[in-house]
Amino acid sequence: MFDRIIIIIIEITNNKLNQAIMIVTQCFLAPNKFNLHISCRAMVYPGGLAGLVAKCNTKNLCEPMRNTVILILLLSLLSCDKEVYHNIPKNEKPLLKNNDTVAFMERESNVLDSFLINRTDDYTVSDKRYYQEYIILSYHKIGDNYSFEKFFVQHSANTNISIEGNYFPTYGNADPVDVTVNGIEYKSVFVRHAVNFSDSIPNTVYYSHQYGIIKYTYSDGRSYELINNIE
Repeated sequence: MFDRIIIIIIEITNNKLNQAIMIVTQCFLAPNKFNLHISCRAMVYPGGLAGLVAKCNTKNLCEPMRNTVILILLLSLLSCDKEVYHNIPKNEKPLLKNNDTVAFMERESNVLDSFLINRTDDYTVSDKRYYQEYIILSYHKIGDNYSFEKFFVQHSANTNISIEGNYFPTYGNADPVDVTVNGIEYKSVFVRHAVNFSDSIPNTVYYSHQYGIIKYTYSDGRSYELINNIE
């Protein structure tokens, strides 16, 4: 029935796919000349390939018209904007999961701090096609006797850490270091220090991309270290 099948595989965005189909269909649905049928299939991964298969009955068309069909299909698809995804590298994603529990101990007094983890994985979108992955870890204090309620860590292109709405500065703290905590050596740890925090909350925090917060200290010298490492 069809003497030519045109198969086009090209990277396009879902919101432009229907627009391309509409343009091509309007151009080529000419009664008694030939029929144009277009179907599409999107891959499962974000920003993946979308396949277009255009079947044209070109029996009654001359060669120049056949070439025109192919050209307009290509131009319609190539004019589509491409979605761009910026994903966090796998080796920088935290091992902590939603509803995990982590505990820290102050070595001098043996006081224990425990936290329940609330994790969110999502994307921010800019200009309708740029997607930036981010991961949020909220550390919610467990128990009634505590000086602060939670830590908040947002990991994306940069890592922001806050406590009770107070953000640790990122400037001057960019270079990671190797740190030994509770007898375990952690590689590439970011140390964030604040000079203007209240004495009632930690003013220094040690953060690992994979293990999250591993240590925090107060201005009076109290130091809480992670004691249940998540693997």
